[in-house]
Amino acid sequence: MQCQSLPATTTQSSVNVTVLRDFSGADFLKEEWERLFEASPTASPPLRWQWLREWWQVYGPTYGVAGGGLRLLTVRRDGRLIGALPLYLGYKGPSFLRYRCLRFMSTGEAEHEETCPDYMDLLYEPEEKQACLEAIGNFLVNSQSCEWNELNLLDLSSNSPIVALQGMLANTFEAEIIPRGACLIADLSEGFEPYLQKLPSRGRQKARRYLREAERVGALLELASTRDQAEEFFGQLVRLHQKRWNSRGKPACFAAPRIFEAHRG
Repeated sequence: MQCQSLPATTTQSSVNVTVLRDFSGADFLKEEWERLFEASPTASPPLRWQWLREWWQVYGPTYGVAGGGLRLLTVRRDGRLIGALPLYLGYKGPSFLRYRCLRFMSTGEAEHEETCPDYMDLLYEPEEKQACLEAIGNFLVNSQSCEWNELNLLDLSSNSPIVALQGMLANTFEAEIIPRGACLIADLSEGFEPYLQKLPSRGRQKARRYLREAERVGALLELASTRDQAEEFFGQLVRLHQKRWNSRGKPACFAAPRIFEAHRG
């Protein structure tokens, strides 16, 4: 079956979905993206503009279809950015049977150079969740036959609004949710001491013991305030990480050049 190219924009009522296919000249979106990130209940570090752009520059030429394949979906109402879903089009399966897979940016790499993001998701303004889901669902229905054979969204939170798409698209796609375990989070938003107070007594005692041991050996917490310091501290992080895993007879992740380049960037 031959398919014509889909338009970059699809519209549903007063909400439209636009597809960003290239980061070149996309800096106009950075400020809007950061505003949306701050407003979204699903914001997590791998959804920051800086991370996504850097990951794509390093991994996109290798893992995207024909060295491209960026499909960063932006949802707007009357010109205002109300939602965003960072996807790309890549291949899946052995070379002689490979097919096109639409997946989250920061996923789909070979095991030795996976960046392993946790809680990829839809960014959205809280009051616009349903509008974003309907617009993106409509886009996926219209793009599937021409662009991709499988939609593979890894590492969603069980509370992600994206999970609702399974029901919304049930008449169009076969969907399956496969649990992959939990990513534990330490909520330090109120400060370290209030965080300790929320821990079970055994965990609180253990944390305080570690703090006393750190003080006893003169450990200091330093924050990099210049680019040169950041370079120096990152180098120390890499050496420490490599030494730890090498001592266990394992290569450690920074042995993979693309992992090193993406995190350093």
